[in-house]
Amino acid sequence: MAVREAADQFVQLYAKPRNRSWRETARILEVNVCPKWGDLALMDIGRGDVVLLMDKLANRAPVMASRTLATLRKMTRWHVERGTILASPAEGISAPTRERQRERILTDDEVRWFW
Repeated sequence: MAVREAADQFVQLYAKPRNRSWRETARILEVNVCPKWGDLALMDIGRGDVVLLMDKLANRAPVMASRTLATLRKMTRWHVERGTILASPAEGISAPTRERQRERILTDDEVRWFW
């Protein structure tokens, strides 16, 4: 099964029925994963491929790299459970960066000023 087909199957059968944010999951896979690996067989993707993809994404967009890794990890775990692949290539890889909480929020006066 090609990565593009595996991603579509994951979105349709898992993400869409369970997550309101399934469109973001589909977008992450379509923009960050499928252009690189879309035609490759899912079982041919290895840990080194995932690390290389994360390194390239982290240079451009560190937070998106972390979100892509989380999505890829969930997708590959789901395919392991279904028996499509034997092991997840994304397992055991650390996220390139951690998302930080914002240090402060705008006060009501600042929001009024902005608007």
